[in-house]
Amino acid sequence: MQHMLDESWQLLEDFSEAARLRQAKGDRRDDEVLAALCDLAVHLSGAGHASVTSVRQGRFATVAATSRVPIRADVLRNEASQGPCVDAVTQAATSPSRVWWS
Repeated sequence: MQHMLDESWQLLEDFSEAARLRQAKGDRRDDEVLAALCDLAVHLSGAGHASVTSVRQGRFATVAATSRVPIRADVLRNEASQGPCVDAVTQAATSPSRVWWS
């Protein structure tokens, strides 16, 4: 039971950190905030890697990544024009009031 409580508290702390990063970047540069969000995504999900994708001038761009692995995956995604980021951007364009994470 104590282990479950410890995990729950850790998860709450992690989500609090994500909220702090998104709302108050302070003196940190955008790339530092995005890199920290990638690290937090890996921590929260247990994934091996993470990246943040943006759309610039109608093209997908990887703006932060934990390693070269997600950057290569993003290149393949861009070449195929398929994947969760493509879907999220497409859906966000048709429903701009919603924020999509993938």
